[in-house]
Amino acid sequence: LLVLCEEGRAGVALVDVSTGDFFFGEDHIRRLQRLVQGKKIRELLYKKGTPAGAVSALVDVLERPFVTELEPALFAEPSVTDVLQDQFAAHDGAGDVDALGAMPLARAASGALLAHCRELKGGALPQVVAPRRLGAKDFLALDEETIRNLELFEPLYGGEAGATLIRLIDSTATPMGGRELRMALQRPLCDVQEIDARLDAVSELYGDTPRHETLVALLKGIHDMPRLAARIASRKAIPRELHSLRESLENLPALKEAVRDSRSALLRRLDGQIGDHAEAAATIRKAIVDDPPGHLRDGGVIRKGFNAELDALIERSEAAKVWIANLERRERERTGIGTLKVGYNKVFGYFIEVSKMHAASVPEDYVGKQTLVNAQRYYTRALKEREELILESEEKRIACEQENFEKLCARLASELLSLMETSAAVARVDVIQSLAVAARQHGFRRPVVDGSKVIELGASRHPVLERVGPEAFVPNDLQLDVDRRQFALITGPNMSGKSTFLRQVALIVVLAQMGSFVPAERARIGLVDQIFTRVGAGDRLSRGESTFLVEMKETSYILDNMTDRSLVLLDEVGRGTSTYDGLSIAWAVTEYILQGIKARPKTLFATHFHELTQLRRTYPRLINLKIAIREWEGGVVFLRKIVSGTSDRSYGIHAARVAGLPATVLKRAEEILHSLEMRRDLLRQGLSHDARHPGQMALFEPTSDMGSSDRNEQPLDELTRRLRDFDINGTTPLDALKFLQSLKDSLDPPR
Repeated sequence: LLVLCEEGRAGVALVDVSTGDFFFGEDHIRRLQRLVQGKKIRELLYKKGTPAGAVSALVDVLERPFVTELEPALFAEPSVTDVLQDQFAAHDGAGDVDALGAMPLARAASGALLAHCRELKGGALPQVVAPRRLGAKDFLALDEETIRNLELFEPLYGGEAGATLIRLIDSTATPMGGRELRMALQRPLCDVQEIDARLDAVSELYGDTPRHETLVALLKGIHDMPRLAARIASRKAIPRELHSLRESLENLPALKEAVRDSRSALLRRLDGQIGDHAEAAATIRKAIVDDPPGHLRDGGVIRKGFNAELDALIERSEAAKVWIANLERRERERTGIGTLKVGYNKVFGYFIEVSKMHAASVPEDYVGKQTLVNAQRYYTRALKEREELILESEEKRIACEQENFEKLCARLASELLSLMETSAAVARVDVIQSLAVAARQHGFRRPVVDGSKVIELGASRHPVLERVGPEAFVPNDLQLDVDRRQFALITGPNMSGKSTFLRQVALIVVLAQMGSFVPAERARIGLVDQIFTRVGAGDRLSRGESTFLVEMKETSYILDNMTDRSLVLLDEVGRGTSTYDGLSIAWAVTEYILQGIKARPKTLFATHFHELTQLRRTYPRLINLKIAIREWEGGVVFLRKIVSGTSDRSYGIHAARVAGLPATVLKRAEEILHSLEMRRDLLRQGLSHDARHPGQMALFEPTSDMGSSDRNEQPLDELTRRLRDFDINGTTPLDALKFLQSLKDSLDPPR
């Protein structure tokens, strides 16, 4: 990736020389991550003189690739124009090259990147023919943190390698299909018509098993066409790769036939995009032997009958080899030496070997060549002539084969653009059949995707955990609507499944918008433009960022960039600091989202701050959900069911017991918890809702039901004073209990 930054904007160019893929784009620098979303950046190039802070920010955004600085001359005219014209002029109209004219930063970045790659490769890049524009259409934005949190491609915290969404849905039969599926998962669609078209195609294969099986069988016979074509165009291909390309091209007619009469408009369109490469396949078959060697240096690659000059050389060489093959029999008959042998090695060439016991029988025309311990090796003038003929013919043959192989590669390279377009269409067919496999194997159902701002799920499941989890997965429902049920606050015990529920909702949205069936009995997804996640806890020591700082930076990014169409997942915001600070921040974030100061995104917030549930009184668009539990024989059974209501306990000690903490620690924790809960209950007796400040809680404000008799007023005033003076943070649990007892005695003196 080459990035050129000027005045708050960024022009980018990306290339994969192994496939010939070339992308360019330009946008505000804050949208750079979205511009290159889904691209695995190995190396970042930038112009010398770019501010160090900008480079550092880009490195962070791009997950720390290798970094290389380029000289400014590569970005200047007329160098940029010369490189672009030289690279793309021969393929006029291919890709989106015309769009470069309206993007000066992207244009300069593209020219500099091509010049840099040419310098590294020692020449042109013939495999790069069709530049494509990034950001030409909208897609569901997923930042790197969200991709990681949702475990789309890699498990979190060293989890099971197969516990990722891509492993679950990837049943592609071709290498380019696998890459296209990853791209579809990284850049889900934001166009209802495109999504429906893909869902229609998946639905057809889902319901037509014979057609689906035929497609899979044909796709398995197609190799990595983009990389084969790119290697052929760059003259790096070996004979076996041309053989693989021929096998791939010969499967295309049957593949086209298999999708030709589809009901799906998308499959029919892909049929039209798969080119006719029968002539190229026939040329390769005529030229290359059926089982070619891995290289050209020893010949034996070009089939007999392809080139007359080559055929003549082959015939001369083969005739000489036949003469030599019969020489041993003739010489045994002539000399009477039954043990005479004719052999060959790379150092001495062809020779006649006679043991020393028969030295007296050696003819006069034998010329000594090599002496061994028990034998002598000879040659004759006739044998030497044949050897020279073979060596000369073989040298010319190899040169002729290389020349013909080069011409064949040039012939195939002339179809590079068509081969790339065909490869792209085949990859998309492969993606569709892979999604159909996932739907059939995992019981997925077709979602409804529309332009609304709702998310409605019935009996939804986590697509990965239901397969790899240790227990039967419990489905759950959800209804979100920005106008009535915008914000779902989810409370419940530790380990009960709150985080899982958040992730499964996001995964269902991603699957639906990539055109896949989803793990739910019914699903309606209003288009989402971006998914934000604030889940997990961890520091970034290498960047000097504590856990809480990371948490706040992620939350800040969400609040700055969310829109009415976003989906926000918040898991335990505020846990990285003290309880009171954390509660205050979580409360303020919740109010900020509900008040629509920036936007009103659909939000799921899992928290242990049970005080937040009271915001329902002030904000009717907030709904309280909880994880159902059942207390049983001194323990807790997690029912994993999302229901309406609030939970007032986290059952953290139960989680600690499951984790194996020592019994003495658990017992002491229970004692402390009991003490703290008594303190909390006492404080709650003084809490009342302040109607003058909606959503705020007032401490110890007198209410009408407290009475006003002289008998009660004095003790309550004293209670207020003592509570205000009490140092909560500096008191041990035992002292707190004694203090509570003294308060109780003052209100109701012992008799």
